[in-house]
Amino acid sequence: MAARIRTIQAGVVIIVGAATLVISVLPPLMFAQRSMPAQSGAETAGVFVSVLAAYLLYGRFRNRGRVSDLVLFVALVLLVVANLTRVLSPALTEADSDNFAVWIPLTTSLFAVGALAAAAFAPPAPLRDRATAIRLAVGAVVALGVAVLAVALLSPHLSTGIDPNLSPADSSRPRVVGAPGLLAAHLAVMGLAGTAAVGFTRWAERTGDELMAWLAIASTLGAFSRLNYFLFPSGYLEWVFTGDVLRLGAYAAILIGALRQISVYQQRAAEAAVFEERRRIARDLHDGLAQDLAFITMHARGLEQRDPRAEVIVAAAEQALTESRGTILTLTVPADEPLHQGIARVASGLATRSQMGLELDLDERTDLAPGARAELLLVLREAIRNATSHGNASTIHVTLSTEEGLRLMISDDGCGFNGDVAADGAGAGFGLTCMRERVERLGGELRIRSRPGAATEVEVVLP
Repeated sequence: MAARIRTIQAGVVIIVGAATLVISVLPPLMFAQRSMPAQSGAETAGVFVSVLAAYLLYGRFRNRGRVSDLVLFVALVLLVVANLTRVLSPALTEADSDNFAVWIPLTTSLFAVGALAAAAFAPPAPLRDRATAIRLAVGAVVALGVAVLAVALLSPHLSTGIDPNLSPADSSRPRVVGAPGLLAAHLAVMGLAGTAAVGFTRWAERTGDELMAWLAIASTLGAFSRLNYFLFPSGYLEWVFTGDVLRLGAYAAILIGALRQISVYQQRAAEAAVFEERRRIARDLHDGLAQDLAFITMHARGLEQRDPRAEVIVAAAEQALTESRGTILTLTVPADEPLHQGIARVASGLATRSQMGLELDLDERTDLAPGARAELLLVLREAIRNATSHGNASTIHVTLSTEEGLRLMISDDGCGFNGDVAADGAGAGFGLTCMRERVERLGGELRIRSRPGAATEVEVVLP
């Protein structure tokens, strides 16, 4: 989704903007319902979604320690406070005044959305020390507390300029009414939400972070919800109308992003467990099989001087030792290793051991999921082994590109073989059969072009 965020954002703006325009021209189409339970339920849902998102962002900050993650976490905490004030302020409002219930939530929303806008453009640099993080978080909360206290003390003297009995359902057209400060605050929140949407969109495009993509959509919906509050003001206490629906949609987007982030965390935890198991197997191979093979190789070399027939044993033991070391190395590679680095590592290691030339032409923009990446590297390893063991090649050329999807080409200058056998699979060796099966499991195609006395080309094309 992050790769298509700009298109999705444009679609959201067009759809929600068109809906707002239609509602403004045809007010009977505007949704409006007087329901205190529905209003309270929507506000409570906003609180829980904000808490969940803040908790996830705190985990991101602890894992990565970046300034941007810290500022975003603080912004989500302020959003929790803003939603709590919307839930609690009606209960604290006197019957003859709604100033407190309007100005306090609006003040906290202004702080929260401002923090979101700042977070969207915060640098991804690592934070130097924990004391700075604590000062930033505490400072933001204290500033919000001071502002809320000041507004609470001044609320009896602050006017909303809105008739408490005014309802969106009675509006035959947009009515921009209210105190200048109230209208300015609505526009400020709308502008900050739009700024945050731009920043999160750029963040998602730059990093591929899906959570940022959903936050961009949420910010866009939040900006349009504030526009609806500006065009169709009410006492905010009991009415649920179009602006509230859009704001609830913004929290739904945050919830989806949070759930997707949880899914990413689960996947990473599973990959970490697999990686740890692979390291355990690698340790066992290194301490057991590889040591035994090294022992056999060393003593077989001593026998080779007395009995020429031991040469076969030495060659087999050395080949098995090389394969075991290659397997150990593959098992200990981190799951997040970029594809081009993995290809360079495998190809360089095999070329060095076989004392053969290597030419690499790798597109660094290509990548695969960890499981598919591991399968492709095994295909690469088998292709290079065939070129050195059977083709007697002196030079290997490996190309990784995005032609026809993802394309990996391994070519050599060896003696070749009957490519017709490899093409239909009948009579092909076990190594070629395994290569073909691995590629087919990935949904791709294996193409082998060779003939006796000529070079060999092994091409893997993945969608």
